[in-house]
Amino acid sequence: LIFSLIHRWDCRDHFRMGGTSEDAYQLIQQASTFSFASDDMLRAVSELMVLEQLEDGHILVQEGQEITKWFILDEGIIIRYKLATGNAQNAMIDPNSISLQDQVVLDRLEGRGRVTALFHSLNEGEIAYATLAAQGPVKVWSVDAQKSRQFLRNNGDFALQLTCRLAHLLRSESKVSRALASIKGRTGGGHGAAMAKDTPSKPILRVLCYDSTEWVRTGFQPAIEEFNQSVDATVSIEMDFTQDRLNTRSVAYASGYT
Repeated sequence: LIFSLIHRWDCRDHFRMGGTSEDAYQLIQQASTFSFASDDMLRAVSELMVLEQLEDGHILVQEGQEITKWFILDEGIIIRYKLATGNAQNAMIDPNSISLQDQVVLDRLEGRGRVTALFHSLNEGEIAYATLAAQGPVKVWSVDAQKSRQFLRNNGDFALQLTCRLAHLLRSESKVSRALASIKGRTGGGHGAAMAKDTPSKPILRVLCYDSTEWVRTGFQPAIEEFNQSVDATVSIEMDFTQDRLNTRSVAYASGYT
């Protein structure tokens, strides 16, 4: 019987280890999502966290199924992907039946303290929009969604602060997404950009100018357009402007610029 139990434990691709609440507290301190929280609140949340060691390919959240946990990444990489139309139902029956050709990778989550699935876990019965899977060995801490919802009900001030923080992060990510969509969809610059209309054959240098006042915009655009029309120019410059100052949050706005 003992041998059988040990064998069953070793054969699992997903198993829990005895991480301490102090380990969990040290990790959540590094999670920017909870940067607003007091030490007391962070320690209280850390009591809900469970350490999980995952092997390559393990699915944390399955597209189309209810989200029952959210996660804080400790080590490794988690990929988020959607399945091709018509394959989601097959994946729910047999995740191993899905090939790489059926997957559309949305992003990669890496870096100690990154949080995922929290936003959608706040609503009971929420269905996953995409799949989260381990890419290589991954160490994460999970929090049961039902327990975290009860925790928020019992700590109203913390719940309100978390809602404000998630709304702020959502606005930032939406701004990044809009910037990427604008870059992908245009041939020249977009609204508020110094565009290179007349030189499509030249390599394009995309630049994002932070902390831009109106005089910066009006001063830069004519000079860039003049440069782009010059016969001596070896590249075409596309410059976008944002009033945000460069910091650890706004640096993501530069995604896709070269």
